[in-house]
Formats: sequence, structure tokens, C-alpha cells
Amino acid sequence: MLWDQAAFLSDLTNASQDLFQRTLSKAEEHAVRAGPTPARLDCRAVQAAAMRMDVPIRMTTPTKADHSATKLRVRQRIRRHVDHELYDESPQTIPAGFAIYSLSDPSDLCTVRYIGQSAAPRRRLFQHLNAARLWMPADRPWWIRDPKLRPLYGWIRTMYRDGTRLPTMVIWEWTVCAGSARMAERARICDCLCRNFPLLNVEAERATGQRLLL
Repeated sequence: MLWDQAAFLSDLTNASQDLFQRTLSKAEEHAVRAGPTPARLDCRAVQAAAMRMDVPIRMTTPTKADHSATKLRVRQRIRRHVDHELYDESPQTIPAGFAIYSLSDPSDLCTVRYIGQSAAPRRRLFQHLNAARLWMPADRPWWIRDPKLRPLYGWIRTMYRDGTRLPTMVIWEWTVCAGSARMAERARICDCLCRNFPLLNVEAERATGQRLLL
């Protein structure tokens, strides 16, 4: 259920509106932290405040059309992001083969969070962002079947909730075949671990466990 703020405030006097807004300040702060839809409020807090003031409150239920519109807006945002936040910093003049790429928070590009490889990096970035299902209000990406991959998509969702940021992809090199791509990917993962980057790769977790055993 969503709070119909405009309809509710129209039932109040100016003084009552001011009082009610102050009463709901904590609920609004919670809603902003809760996800990518700041209009969502804690309905129980809204109803409790309304009952204390003896004012009726009208609620609305989100429809499938609302969900579809949100999903469409997110996908449009993703398309614009991919067009502007994919950079090829490889020394090769002609991109070909398999790309070794990194993902970083655009607010902290120097800190690498994920290393990957792909023959189609642009499409791969789309896959990462779409798999995160940023239009869904869930706190955790439960739909990701492999639990070891959930931290990556949880990170993407957290970024999006915090200012609608999306990860920046940087291509560092191109390799000629899948075998050399795997070797180059592992080498870059090891380099990032040596620099103490908080990688979300499964290999990073394994390497951390091995170092603890040593």
C-alpha cells in the first residue's frame, strides 16, 4: 500500500499539515533508505500518526501498470548509463577477442569491485544491470540462483538506492582467445587483491580463505 500524500494533506488545515509533516519525518527518512522509490512510506507510521490526530487517511495500492512503468524507467536509465559509462582503456587499437574489464562505483573509480571477461562487454554490462532487477523493492537479490554471485548484485542494488548510481565498466585489455582471457582475468584479480581492493569475485573469497589458512 502507498500513501496518497496529496489527497491526505488536502483534508488538513495548514497548521495540521505542519504538525503531521513533523510527525512523519522519521518515516520519510526510513523510506529514502528503503529503496529506489522514495515515495514509499512506512504505512503503519502514517496510520498511527493519522489516528492520533483523528484524521482519515486514504491509501492506494500499486498496480501492475505502476510496476511496469517503474521497470521501463529503470531500463531506460540503464541504456543511457551503458552508452556513457563504458570506457575502453586497453592498449589495443582494434578491439577484438575477449575483453578484461572491471566494475567500479562511479563515485570511487579507483577502487575496483569486480573483474570479469567477455567477448561482448557492452552486452555484459547490460546483463549485470538487468540481473540486479533494480525495479524490485527487495533488500536482497534472492532471484540470483548462485549465492556466491549475490554480493555483486547486492552491491549494484545498494549503489542504485544511494543516489541511483550504477557501476562504471572499464576495459583494460583484449585477449585473442578464451584461454588467454581466463589467465589475464586471474592475473588482474590477483593484482587487485594485492592492492587490497574489496573485490566481489568468487575467486577473491577463495584467495582470502587461503591467506587466512596460511
